[in-house]
Amino acid sequence: ASLEYTWQRQPTITNRLRALDISFQEVRLENTQFATLLNAQLGDLVNQNFILQLQDILAIQPSYTFRFDTRSIDTRNHNVIYEGTAGFGMSWVFPEFSSSDRINNQFVRLENDVRYYLRLDEKNSLATRFRFNTIRSRKNNIALPILDFFRIGGPSSLRGFRPRSLGPGTLDPTGEQAFGFLAGQGELL
Repeated sequence: ASLEYTWQRQPTITNRLRALDISFQEVRLENTQFATLLNAQLGDLVNQNFILQLQDILAIQPSYTFRFDTRSIDTRNHNVIYEGTAGFGMSWVFPEFSSSDRINNQFVRLENDVRYYLRLDEKNSLATRFRFNTIRSRKNNIALPILDFFRIGGPSSLRGFRPRSLGPGTLDPTGEQAFGFLAGQGELL
């Protein structure tokens, strides 16, 4: 659930304040069977922090986004889009696989996306993109909702590549690493 306010004073600049953004991650699996499966498939990747990321997590993440887009100005051969988001979040973990009580955490999220379009002719353009995104925990490296981590590949990143099939941490989704997709994500993109 979210509540946001968007305003635009100029055709090229858009501001968005997401005053309230609440998410709840609920994992519905048999506890002992799931923990046994993770230990068997991922071995030493399974630690307390990784297990906690797969627990029920309540997160509140207000944010501000600034967007600059020159495509609304016609007849330009060079167009630039910049979108930056800064947010602060709090999360609470309600562990089932751990003997500890509720764990709370605070984190900061920064996202930057720069795109440049060069119109070559009426039908063709050259597009480039640079992204830098990070999510960092303020206290410790736990209790970040697993869906907030970044992944590369797939329809929302590098099209034509399977998710998690590029760069360090590349995982083969068959054989021994059949459940390795759980570890193919990170706090930095």
